[in-house]
Amino acid sequence: MPEQNLKNQDALIARNAQTSETGVVTGLNADGSPQMDDPAKAAKFLTFDRNADILDNFLRNFAAQYKNPTMFNFFKVPADQMPTVGFAVNQMAKDMEANKEMLATCEVKIPDAPKQEAEQKAESTQQQEAPKYERPQAIDENSINWNNLAAWGITKDSLGEQNLKNMLNNKMSDLVTVTPTFGNEKFELEARLSLRQNPDGSVKVVPHFIRQEPNLSEEFHGVKFTKEDKEMLKATGNLGRVIDLKTPDGKVVPSFVSIDRKTNELIALPAAAIYIRNKIGETELSPKEIGFLRSGKQMSKEVTLSNGKTFPTVLQISAAEQKVEFVPVHARLYEQKSQEQSNGQKQEGNEKSQSNNWTLQDGSIKPLGKWKGVEFSNQQKADYVAGKTIKVDGVPDAKGVPSSLYIRFNPEKQRPYTFSYDPDKAKVITPAEESKAQVAVNSEGKTQEATKHLKGPLEQGQTQPKPGQKKKGQKL
Repeated sequence: MPEQNLKNQDALIARNAQTSETGVVTGLNADGSPQMDDPAKAAKFLTFDRNADILDNFLRNFAAQYKNPTMFNFFKVPADQMPTVGFAVNQMAKDMEANKEMLATCEVKIPDAPKQEAEQKAESTQQQEAPKYERPQAIDENSINWNNLAAWGITKDSLGEQNLKNMLNNKMSDLVTVTPTFGNEKFELEARLSLRQNPDGSVKVVPHFIRQEPNLSEEFHGVKFTKEDKEMLKATGNLGRVIDLKTPDGKVVPSFVSIDRKTNELIALPAAAIYIRNKIGETELSPKEIGFLRSGKQMSKEVTLSNGKTFPTVLQISAAEQKVEFVPVHARLYEQKSQEQSNGQKQEGNEKSQSNNWTLQDGSIKPLGKWKGVEFSNQQKADYVAGKTIKVDGVPDAKGVPSSLYIRFNPEKQRPYTFSYDPDKAKVITPAEESKAQVAVNSEGKTQEATKHLKGPLEQGQTQPKPGQKKKGQKL
């Protein structure tokens, strides 16, 4: 886009409050949400004449089209400064709270759509997105042949009342133990069960066994999942959007897709089959919120249950459960991004902490005042900072007995190293003279003829048993 065409033009940076996604506005999606791109890389983006009403009209149009316009924030920046100013505003918008004052100077408020018109549009959209759907009829319990189910090791009592109720209403049971016989061997397996009515009116049980992982690489009802689809399914268990799937008779049906969290089986459900109540517990859902859930995305909501308990949660349609579910914490997109940021900050903090643990910011050696509780003299402190080797007496060895050792800062490893010998003088590795026997016995596990029968560790300078010192196996 030529720079001369961008003078006296403004562009918009948008922020999605639900996902914290930010970017320069390049257009509108089919659902009315803004299309966004990286300000530093965008080749084309929407521009608005500063002296015209185009920007106001665009925002009014957005507010009228999108179901939840308050989910987005918009910030106006000079179009010819998009790679610089736009990039900066885009970065600040990622953390609205921390940069609230700076962003206030360029934030653009979304005009309010006429209330009556917005409500009528929301109701109309809800009706269009929720066409009449004929649910399969409930299965008659009398049509179940319990003798056939016995082949799976299933009885009415073992199944349980709630599981049976779910299966009769064309849903799956919870995980139950089945014992099918293959050949002459009986196997004990866990599975969810559903009932399927055959054309002749008979009913058969369909087991849904636990899989090691969902099969996302194969075609699913005529559709190959994209890389983004696979990542979303793995991260949240739900596809996060409505997708057109093919039925066995070739019809194309808009559907939700989820991974059954209990079996790892891929489950599809026609979008029209979902009925969303306008109330969860004691919390009302607006038509706009219901419409947003129908898009398949996650929605944050504070919910109050019938027992009076109120808590923040995330809602999303689950094809596996055939209802709006409370998304588990580990599967919430916002929680995952927050965790990633937290882990990144923690790792960065650890790296900084580790790099600064033994050195100062300018890379010089950080002063060291003691080692294993033994205080250094002023001369030892000065020598250590100068990179010299210092000898320290009275440092506890591996068995807690005071010993002598040498300490020197290692510039390659950026940390202090300890030696049982003087690294500046010794060509053969030898401990300090007064600690030779002690190091050999206490730290290196060697034996000494004069002291090999002693029960306890040697002390510094000790080479012979002390008067009255107990030997192994000796009674005093």
